[in-house]
Amino acid sequence: MPLLNYTTTVPAHKTAGEIISLLSRHKAKALLIENDRLGYPCGIAFEIATAYGDRRFQLPVNIQAVEKVLLKQAFKGEISRTGATPERARMVAWRINLEWVKVQMALLESEMVTLEQIFLPYMLVSHNTTMYQLMEAKGFKALAEGNTTKALPDGFAGNL
Repeated sequence: MPLLNYTTTVPAHKTAGEIISLLSRHKAKALLIENDRLGYPCGIAFEIATAYGDRRFQLPVNIQAVEKVLLKQAFKGEISRTGATPERARMVAWRINLEWVKVQMALLESEMVTLEQIFLPYMLVSHNTTMYQLMEAKGFKALAEGNTTKALPDGFAGNL
C-alpha cells in the first residue's frame, strides 16, 4: 500500500508553515523551524504551557526514512519511480507530520487526552534530547524493572 500523501506536491516549507499555524492556534509560545544546509525545513520544535509549566518539544521529521520507503515502494512497482525523489520525500514527510498534528489536536480539543499524553515522547529533556531518546538510550530500563501488569486495571493483565 502506498505511503500516506505520497502524491503530494505541496512544498515542505508551506506545510511547515501550516504546522506552525496549527500549533500557534493551540497556544504554542515559541516555534522553531530548523533548516538543512540547503535551506529546506528539516525539523520543528515548540514551547507550550502545560499543567507542569512551560515545556519544549521536538517533533520528528525523518525525511531520509520516508525517502527509503518511497524508493522501496517504487522498486516494488507500488508507486511511480518519479515519486521516489528526495524532494518528494521531503514533501511527504512534512504532510504526514501535518496529518499527525491535526489528529493530535482533535484528540486534545475533544478532551480525550492531555497535551502531555500526546507529546510526551517528544518532550525535550535536555538541549537536543527527547524523552523517547533518553528512554531508548537507557534501554527502557525504568519500564522493565518491575512487573508492568501491576499498574494495569483489573481485567487487563489476562488480555495482553
